[in-house]
Amino acid sequence: YGGALAVYQNGEFESALRTLHAIVEDLESLPETADGYSQWTRAQLRLAHAALTIARDAEAEEAFYAVARTDVTVAADPDQYSPTYRRRFDAIRAKVRAMPARRLTVGAEGREGTVFVNGRAMGTTPLALWLAPGTYRIGGASDDLRVPSFAIDLRSEDRSVVLDFALAEAPA
Repeated sequence: YGGALAVYQNGEFESALRTLHAIVEDLESLPETADGYSQWTRAQLRLAHAALTIARDAEAEEAFYAVARTDVTVAADPDQYSPTYRRRFDAIRAKVRAMPARRLTVGAEGREGTVFVNGRAMGTTPLALWLAPGTYRIGGASDDLRVPSFAIDLRSEDRSVVLDFALAEAPA
């Protein structure tokens, strides 16, 4: 992340954007933690900033929507981002709030566990959530067991999924 900031500050905006995309991808492949979610959010907001700098509006909006759909209360830091950037992100957050919600129901097999949506802990199974339409990464954890994240599409309909902790616990 520090390297991405350094190349951005040197005017190497394309390189910073590529690095930030790689950081987001790496964070999405790691087991979910509160720190990982915080880093993912920070990287997405910085990615949006770098994309806007070089007029890559679609990439910026994709990052903004990913963050806002996961937690509409996230706000861009006024010490790091300009008023124009913050207004743009606030407009996306307002659009996400106005979207019709989709219901995601998450159950568990084997034991209860924590449900993660895009890396953010959302509660314990069984859990029903209302989320803005979109694609999400869903994962789970129960003590030292992890259910690997998988993608779920909530763009057109409600969905139900089961986190299989019994399979995660089975000997390899």
